[in-house]
Amino acid sequence: MFQKFFLYCQDRFLIIFLSLIKTYKKYYGGYIECAVSFCEPDKNPLTVVEKIEIEINKKESGQLAPLKSWDKILRFKGEKRTFAEYPFEEKIHIWAKSYKNLAKKIKSLIS
Repeated sequence: MFQKFFLYCQDRFLIIFLSLIKTYKKYYGGYIECAVSFCEPDKNPLTVVEKIEIEINKKESGQLAPLKSWDKILRFKGEKRTFAEYPFEEKIHIWAKSYKNLAKKIKSLIS
């Protein structure tokens, strides 16, 4: 039940959001933060944050995401395809950056 309610709310919000973008006809962009942390007991956590610059499409596009997903309106800055138009294999390296950098940070502390 909750999942259906969430999808309904997300659907309504996307429709309102896209209509606002069309109304104001401005460039909209920003970034997504991907943060990962590692912590051992009684120690401070190690955290890595990667910022991924994005732009917002004025209309939904793409089939590789659930119905009414954010992936259908978000795209990497400078790209024409939305997240929903990228196969998983083409975008995983971007989402994995923070994990790779955290692993390097941990390795440098161990060495």
